Amino acid sequence: MGVIVIAVCTVVLFILSVLLKPEIKIGKIKFDSFFVFPLLGAILVLACGFLPLKNLGAALFSKGEMNPLKILVLFFSMTAMSLYLDEAGFFRYLAAKSAGNSGKLGFFIRIYALVSILTIFTSNDIVILTFTPFLCAYAKRRGISPFPYLMMEFVAANTWSMLFIVGNPTNIYIAASIGADFYHYLKIMFLPAIAAGVVSFLALLLLFKNELKERVELTPVEESIALDKSLVWVSLAALGLCVLALVVSSFLPRVQMWYISLGFALLLTVIVAIVRLVRREKAKYLFAAYKRLPYAIAPFLVSMFVIVLALKEQGITAKIAALIPEEGEIFSYGGISYLAANLLNNIPMSVLFAEICPTAEAKFAAIISSNLGALLTPVGALAGIMFTKITASYGEEIKVGKFILAGAAVSIPALAAALGALLISL
Repeated sequence: MGVIVIAVCTVVLFILSVLLKPEIKIGKIKFDSFFVFPLLGAILVLACGFLPLKNLGAALFSKGEMNPLKILVLFFSMTAMSLYLDEAGFFRYLAAKSAGNSGKLGFFIRIYALVSILTIFTSNDIVILTFTPFLCAYAKRRGISPFPYLMMEFVAANTWSMLFIVGNPTNIYIAASIGADFYHYLKIMFLPAIAAGVVSFLALLLLFKNELKERVELTPVEESIALDKSLVWVSLAALGLCVLALVVSSFLPRVQMWYISLGFALLLTVIVAIVRLVRREKAKYLFAAYKRLPYAIAPFLVSMFVIVLALKEQGITAKIAALIPEEGEIFSYGGISYLAANLLNNIPMSVLFAEICPTAEAKFAAIISSNLGALLTPVGALAGIMFTKITASYGEEIKVGKFILAGAAVSIPALAAALGALLISL
């Protein structure tokens, strides 16, 4: 019972910290609070002996793909390349160019398409970080409600993130437990991602049809966006070649994805350093992308990994798995993991369900839910926490009830469509 009490208290305190005190300030230092209680929970689990240190060491340094340290390297290196694009002004430039004079519906469709494409090839977190302030500021200048556009951006970013294995750390973690490589993952998830994307977009149009049919002309953004073209092209080339290499690695033995992503991230850093030296620019700009990496995810993921490993060690995960119906496992595991993502947050849910899902089919269903579950409540994913914090800072506070109503209207039909498509894919 001890490990269960620690796990439950950790989750409850984590959710409360996100809702009541999302940021901690000590002197001039500010940091996110979401990892604090999971870290304390993991320390307590180890201190109480619920998980032997030798077992933890074996798991952290295992040669297999389901290794949280390798997953973090893969996630951070892909995110760093996306951040270099953002530092070069690429995302802000595209956002501004998309704000043409074609009314609300045209603007809505263009931004949705842009966010979806960028999310597939970059990072949903980076896209949210970039587009949320832009949409808040744009709506305020034009005197229109930002809510339809903010929800559209959030839905697009957390739906199309399921297409590639590198689109979300939850994809990487659960797929690693199956041993899925880039190509195998894409082959299975292509149809579910398309189904979820189409259904969620149609649901958005239906949900906001009254706001979008208003005849309001939206003029282009007049402000100039500083665009570092050389850095954009170099970053795009590195990111594109990295994705291509990840696909090719699926057909090569003993080539793990984190080697490839780390290699391209380091190569891009060296090239950027050379460009900066040639231009005689200050060295501090070289590591601007690395300063913006979401480092707090590392202790959060590892801490939840420790707690779930302890639950497995004590036989708790097997007992949880026994409670889930075996019939129609795609829909049962998909539905339960969708709800669990909003009780636990999608990263802890993914760590837990990677252990309790009995088959690859159930794990792919959990991957779908780890992405779409982020749409139901603001605490379903770290992206939601970040999203609501940004909107509040721009004076556009989104009430939880309003978020849930809109999120449920979009995510539930999208989840049903994606799980149905998964049945066909498998």
